[in-house]
Amino acid sequence: MSALPRAVREARDARADLGVPSDGPVADILEAVEDGAGIPVTVVALPHDFAGAMRRDQRHVYIFVNGVEPHVRQRFTLAHELGHFRLGHATVFDTVADLRGRDPQEVEANEFAGEFLVPRAAIDAWMERNGDPRVDLELVVRVARHFGVSAPVARIRLEKAGRLRGRAKTQVAQAIAAREHTSLAYMLSLGEFHDSLSAISPSDLPRLPVVVQRQIKTVYAAGLASVEELATRTRQDPGRLATELAGVNVAEGDPDF
Repeated sequence: MSALPRAVREARDARADLGVPSDGPVADILEAVEDGAGIPVTVVALPHDFAGAMRRDQRHVYIFVNGVEPHVRQRFTLAHELGHFRLGHATVFDTVADLRGRDPQEVEANEFAGEFLVPRAAIDAWMERNGDPRVDLELVVRVARHFGVSAPVARIRLEKAGRLRGRAKTQVAQAIAAREHTSLAYMLSLGEFHDSLSAISPSDLPRLPVVVQRQIKTVYAAGLASVEELATRTRQDPGRLATELAGVNVAEGDPDF
């Protein structure tokens, strides 16, 4: 048996490190990356062709995700940026075109994201639980919903797992190219994969990292800055921030640090 690609090994190690079972979906990738990996994630409105970024310096790592894209794309982007980090890549700013390109680092990060979100072991487990059904467009759509990814990603993962091949592979690829999967998903009433990312709406942007949210509350509670000042510094809506800080007790007088 040939050795596994580095990205696949790293994705499996990442799941193990973060306590994610190998035979199921990542229940909440935002929580896994922030709380498990300790990487601050900012979900923000970015230009339509910009997917996300992984920024690293000598001491810190930060990830940014375009929050106006569909949630399935946001999950893949977040996994992709985590892959850049785990694979030791330098700071990278990813456009949608980059994620679909042939740059070796982008290909490697995509391979990581695919195995991290939809590992082969999890596909095998899902197929076994469902009676090892025939693979067609409906099955691809159901797999996509189960793992919280897009139908194109589910198709690729089923191919890599050796579950989708021959004529069925061609038929499914053609159906997805014609966007038949979108109407089928609606007809099946599968709903959306629910997690922290799906709970963030465009009106909630920017969604700042948990560590920054805590810092804002600490600064406000200490009386070091007003709601308006904090909103300006963090590029948030003052009204929304005021609501979030409504229950914070503000210290009187000069804080003693």
